[in-house]
Amino acid sequence: MTRLHPVDARTLWAVPAARSDQFLLFAFDDTPASAAAVAAEVLAAALTIERLNLVVREVPAHLDYPRWVSSAATAGQVRGHRLVDTSWPAMLTGLVALMGDQVDPGVHPWRVHLFGPVDDPSGGGARLRVAVLQISHALTDGRGASETARALFGGQRAGPPSAGFAEPSIPPMAQAAGGVLRLPGQVCGLIGGGLNSYRLSRAPRAVGPPPVAAAKINRRPGPRRALRTLTVAKDDIDGRITPAVIAAIGDTMAAAWVDGDPVVELTLARAPRPGRANNFQMAGIASRTDLVGVRRTTAITAAIDAARARDRERARVVARAAEAATPAALMHWATTAFEPGGPDSDPPGAVTGHTVVSSVNRGGDDLFLAGGRVRFTAGFPALSAVHCLTHGIHGIGRSVTISVVADPDVIDIDNYAAELRERL
Repeated sequence: MTRLHPVDARTLWAVPAARSDQFLLFAFDDTPASAAAVAAEVLAAALTIERLNLVVREVPAHLDYPRWVSSAATAGQVRGHRLVDTSWPAMLTGLVALMGDQVDPGVHPWRVHLFGPVDDPSGGGARLRVAVLQISHALTDGRGASETARALFGGQRAGPPSAGFAEPSIPPMAQAAGGVLRLPGQVCGLIGGGLNSYRLSRAPRAVGPPPVAAAKINRRPGPRRALRTLTVAKDDIDGRITPAVIAAIGDTMAAAWVDGDPVVELTLARAPRPGRANNFQMAGIASRTDLVGVRRTTAITAAIDAARARDRERARVVARAAEAATPAALMHWATTAFEPGGPDSDPPGAVTGHTVVSSVNRGGDDLFLAGGRVRFTAGFPALSAVHCLTHGIHGIGRSVTISVVADPDVIDIDNYAAELRERL
């Protein structure tokens, strides 16, 4: 077993308020295989993937960080759902109903939902079988979840979330005692790292874009969710996928809600690190509605590259190391001590971005389910305390799917999705 990295533990303790489970959708060509046979195939594959045979165990009094321990996947984690209405919008509505039931990593940190047959949203009469991997963010981030899904559906096997699963089992009280023994070193690392980070932050360095004025969609969302997807061929998008889609999102938001240049809060993955499941940053990227064509996508690309460079600066690296030295009890208190506001809480005056965008390339279209080849894939970033609208950009093979998640009491998602399709 292995201890959770402090960032991963913080993600674990933020549930259920954060509703941060990831939902990775894969649409495959339908085949005659029975629902029972498909479920058995998925479970058999899951039993070969170490990341999918773990549960989390807490340490008494949170004196140390929780640990992942081995626990075999069970048939109850693969769930079939029959649809009376087999249309694509009806399937998405069914998926929305499942999103409120977050996984418990102490019991099982993932599920697979199977829908089929489902009508192809592009028309033409084709039928699809849809698999949705629901997985705890504490277990892995978007990149790791995509690797795991590729292993589950026949692609390259995913590696374990971290090293050290060969460690012998340690009694809970011994884990707590070990946490107490580590406490002096953690406190020194936290204080020393914080002071060093502050010193480095005072030196001349690259300055990122400031927060921007919040729009009317920047408020705490209510309980309802709505999903839409737009699938296009990669060849139909000019230039790099993510900058081009950010430009289209910016134009659509500027026409509806944002005065001035819309800014997206983009998820940017860092290089993988052993022992840490979640390793990414969020950066504000302007959609540059003042530019057109290649000049615009080039400017957006430059902003993304600059955000990555700022994240590698010494001051930020030291600050992250100081955070990683935080004692478990202090991290638990900081994560759970404050109750989030309700939907009627005061909206923010400024935000990093008006909407969230998550973009992941999920590789080649060499994935299969019950003999059916994957057609496209999608993901649905969770709404946050200040975002009633988020977007996913997910590619596989030669297709790209842009997904929209919204609070339907704030946003007319059908009108927004139609306008976004026009601009794409």
